[in-house]
Amino acid sequence: MKHSSRTPTLLPAIAALTLVACAVNPVSHKREVTFTTTAEEIAIGADQARKVDEFMGLAGSDAQRAYIEKIGERLAALSPRKDVPYTFKIVDMKEPNRSDER
Repeated sequence: MKHSSRTPTLLPAIAALTLVACAVNPVSHKREVTFTTTAEEIAIGADQARKVDEFMGLAGSDAQRAYIEKIGERLAALSPRKDVPYTFKIVDMKEPNRSDER
């Protein structure tokens, strides 16, 4: 079997790339391979939130929305992810946690 002379050179390069792509999971505190940056996560979250707003609509009085935001802020303060923004809204659906896909 013929061995490529590139193999010894490629292994350190692959190992270096793997280490660069790893990040410490703030929940498990273990290094994990990541494929998105925090900025990309924030953009994806904002896009998905906009879609929820458009598809479901928002509900609640000013007092209800303030109450939900206050509870959400307390929960977010306990999150290990301090580097992402959190928003809390009331969606206009009878059963927002039910999936129609059964």
